[in-house]
Amino acid sequence: MANRLLNWSTLVGSMVALLNFVSLPFLVPIFSTVPEVREAAKIPSLIASGIHLLNGPILAGEGILMGLGCYRDLTVITTAWIATMMACFSAFRGLNGIMWSIFLSSIVQLVGLLGHFKRVGPLAVSKEDSQK
Repeated sequence: MANRLLNWSTLVGSMVALLNFVSLPFLVPIFSTVPEVREAAKIPSLIASGIHLLNGPILAGEGILMGLGCYRDLTVITTAWIATMMACFSAFRGLNGIMWSIFLSSIVQLVGLLGHFKRVGPLAVSKEDSQK
């Protein structure tokens, strides 16, 4: 069931990212008539598409960990996510920097969640094989 949830959430996240990416030429002009503002909004909007792609499996992975009662592990992963975001905030500046910080910290969180799910947690493949 958890595998199905991750697969569906990845599909939905991919579809939202694709919809966001395809609609950028139509959405960006709606928010401002100033050409400089439109130009400044393009890169953060592209990064947001990537964040949508990552958020699908991240949200499902967090839900799986909560459902399994792995709160300590989820706390460690979330702490790594926050530490990465704070480090990126100090490295990058401006709106693009904020979006890059969210994107890069989301990669760290996704790696932590999938690593826990596949290798460490109660549903890890190695643990399922050893119980048979």
